[in-house]
Amino acid sequence: MNTFVENSHDTTIYDVIIVGSGPAGAHIAHELVTHGINVALLDIGHQDLTISQKIPDQHFDYIRKTDPKQREYFLGHNTSIFSQRVNKAGAHLTPPREYMIAHMEEYFPTDNREFYALQATSQGGLGVSWGSNCFTFDEQELKKTFIDSDPLYLHYEKTAQYIGISGSSQDQNTKYICDIKSIQNPLDIDTNNQSILTYYKSKSQAFKFKLCQSVVAILTQDKVDPAQSRRANPYHDLDFWSDTQKSVYRPQFTIAELKTYPNFKYLNGHIAQTFSENDNITRLTCLHIESKNQKTYQARKLVLCCGAINTARLVATATKSFNKEMPILCNHNKWIAGINLRYLGRPSSSHRYSLSQLTLVMNSKFNHFEDKIIAHFYSYKSLMLFRLTKELPLHPFFTTFIFRLLKSCLTLINVHFPDYHSNDNYMKITEEKNHLGMHLVKFKYSHDKQKKAEIRFGLWIMIKNLFSLGIIPLKINNPQEGASIHYAGTIPQSSQYAPLRVAPKMNLWTHPSVYIADSSTWLYLPAKGLTFTIMAHARKIGQHLIEEIRSFRPN
Repeated sequence: MNTFVENSHDTTIYDVIIVGSGPAGAHIAHELVTHGINVALLDIGHQDLTISQKIPDQHFDYIRKTDPKQREYFLGHNTSIFSQRVNKAGAHLTPPREYMIAHMEEYFPTDNREFYALQATSQGGLGVSWGSNCFTFDEQELKKTFIDSDPLYLHYEKTAQYIGISGSSQDQNTKYICDIKSIQNPLDIDTNNQSILTYYKSKSQAFKFKLCQSVVAILTQDKVDPAQSRRANPYHDLDFWSDTQKSVYRPQFTIAELKTYPNFKYLNGHIAQTFSENDNITRLTCLHIESKNQKTYQARKLVLCCGAINTARLVATATKSFNKEMPILCNHNKWIAGINLRYLGRPSSSHRYSLSQLTLVMNSKFNHFEDKIIAHFYSYKSLMLFRLTKELPLHPFFTTFIFRLLKSCLTLINVHFPDYHSNDNYMKITEEKNHLGMHLVKFKYSHDKQKKAEIRFGLWIMIKNLFSLGIIPLKINNPQEGASIHYAGTIPQSSQYAPLRVAPKMNLWTHPSVYIADSSTWLYLPAKGLTFTIMAHARKIGQHLIEEIRSFRPN
């Protein structure tokens, strides 16, 4: 039984209400607010820094040797959760970042037998644990993804200047993953991956793939201005654990900045439930979590940035489109554990950052159709205790001993595959509700024979490429579908009126004042990471909204 208090009504009419504080919500809010638009941003906004604040601002190796309380933040108290998340979405979340999905099953109920969806309840959304890889979509990828495929170059550049991106601008291969000019000097990659890159460059003409240093949203130069203060990466190898010095960009940094603007209001502690549109005013009904009070907020424009799954849930609820098949895209991914033979037995340097070191781009032509497959290279050290130890069927003592022997040459490769809409893959918003009034989402997701064959073929080519680099694969890990946390395509674009679809300007055909700025509208999901493009595209939509609002509210 629902125990809601009578609805309370906020009489303020905002220019724009944004739902969600992840990469899309934070960046469209920044675009609007800095251009003088009155914005309210609403989200659950859970944030728990209790564990992360206990991590010393020291190098991982120093902490391992000196801090008797390190278990609390490196492994946490509830180690049974390790086995629960193996091969599932959220397996990468270290104890300081687990708050990102607090109460996830309660606030966003799902039937996850075929598709394990990760949904954030935190301020910053899924950006709390973003791996920081930055990709630009090329012309062909943009045409597959958007009906209105106008170049995003200006918005990519603006986003890069704002968040701070590092990479090797001198390497010609960098343009294949992130073709931008606003780039800081490259990070120092670890010794293991440096040996791989050096070998590749010595014989680059012989390879049929591109390999270069990853382009990441990590500072190599301090970024200090009145709006924010962030420092260059200290190479403490703790990037999976803490945001000390704010070197790696997170959307919550933008939310903190926006709170200093008088034309921005942050409304956390809310779950958006439905919306309606009447007389050029959109009304958003939410559940205030603490009081169980339903509240209504009003705006001229509503922008949904809840992520592909929850944006679809909200739209289906508002339009009463229950039990209808809504398409979903998700990058299939695999993990390959390998040994870099050229670095076996050699000493490794402690001077390192934890995130992606190298990126490999290859074309996979199957049945006369060509797509890109992407692989990220890691040399886990600090994360070994957490991620690798729990995935081997051995006592932790023996597992740790094995990895100590191999740590200098152990290479982890995360391989991502593109995805297209398929009649076999969809989600449904059911009429069934939980005690909070949130509708249950059910998924149907599987690969047909053609898709399975494409993945097998792409993986076979990738393994051949790894052998050519001197990397011997030891094990291939197959995460459950949904574990990549790359979701899109649930409310796709349509050039003609249709329910549960958006027009080319990204507003709902059924509700013209309601826009979608996350990846829900995409028609295709490249293997390239989507977060950087989400940010840039959100800014593009923000520019359109600025023009719209100024047309009826002259300066």
